[in-house]
Amino acid sequence: METTREATQRRKTAADEIRAAASRAASDPSVEHAERLRIMGVLLDPDLEIVSSAVRSYGTFTQIERDRVQDYVVRSLERVILGTGGPREVGERRRVELASISRAPIAWASKYARSCVPGGVTEIRRARARSAAPASPSNGWMPPIPSAEEAYLESCENAVITEIADRIEGWDRKKMLPHEIEQETAAELLRLHGLPKPFTADTRARRRISSLLDREDAPGMLARSLLHMLAIIEGRVVPAGEGPDHDLLDLWVDYTVDDARALLEEGPLVIAAIVRGTVVMPSRPSEAQRRELRRAAKGLSSARGWSSLMQQTEAAWVAEHFASRSARDNRSPLNESQAERIRAAAAGHWEESAMAVLSFKGQPLGRHVQTIADVSDWFFGALEMVRSDGSELRLKQAA
Repeated sequence: METTREATQRRKTAADEIRAAASRAASDPSVEHAERLRIMGVLLDPDLEIVSSAVRSYGTFTQIERDRVQDYVVRSLERVILGTGGPREVGERRRVELASISRAPIAWASKYARSCVPGGVTEIRRARARSAAPASPSNGWMPPIPSAEEAYLESCENAVITEIADRIEGWDRKKMLPHEIEQETAAELLRLHGLPKPFTADTRARRRISSLLDREDAPGMLARSLLHMLAIIEGRVVPAGEGPDHDLLDLWVDYTVDDARALLEEGPLVIAAIVRGTVVMPSRPSEAQRRELRRAAKGLSSARGWSSLMQQTEAAWVAEHFASRSARDNRSPLNESQAERIRAAAAGHWEESAMAVLSFKGQPLGRHVQTIADVSDWFFGALEMVRSDGSELRLKQAA
């Protein structure tokens, strides 16, 4: 049995071989393809266990399933090393820059292989669902009861219930907030199918898309936006008069042909659940938490004007980064549209207030706070401290 020292030496030797190949490819482009083939051979050395270890880390499979997942991972590695069409980006020829991986090639390959395993698992699930035989009582044979995974693939309408019912029960027991459950639901569906997270450019886009999700036709609208993106990727012409909503179209900028087709197979309700969990704005902190946050922030400086600036900045920060209501706000006399108008008005002061904080004498939030994003990050960190029963002293230490 190979010792740890021997395994470490083997990985070091392999890494040196890859660096040498990358160096030769950089100095002579005519041999680049040959050197990439050499690198691929090194990475697939069974003794390095890059692929097999990645598959083992994910869970237990039958021998056939393990072989299929390993084949998927190998094809994915071939795609990025050799530029061949792979399972996730058919027809594309995007190759990784060898210089970008030569610093730690084995660590890079191991991490990439692990990231590909969920996609291989999804392939297995689809194959199982497709190969499930129909019931045939007449010949005395009945198929096995389908697993939750197979039921999911056959009934997208019950996707969340079928696939993650146990997790939802756990979230209820933890008393997670509604937006947290929606975020976890989306993350679980994306993990299940090995898909990238939809892209949102900024808070404005998130809020606009979130408001569109209240429409009755939202699932179909989202599915159509994904179809539009698929048409664009494939170079097909979108019919006149059917131009896509650009905020919705931007959701899918990181999706490949295979990604888009895989998600479309799951149906509009699954697409809507994923998008909702991606764009949902977190419920605003409770009034008690906000009072503690303001008190601690104001205590960072005794300079004139700091206290009032913190009062204004905290209100603008909450309005900019959170929903118009707190999770358990059922006593407010305001309806949703009124609450949203008030929130939007307060959010309009966010950048101005943050800039005033950055220019305040003595930099009370700390010298590392240099941008508007840094101010926002400071408030998020301070809020976490408050929620964890943090103290004013800890906030001062953080600053």
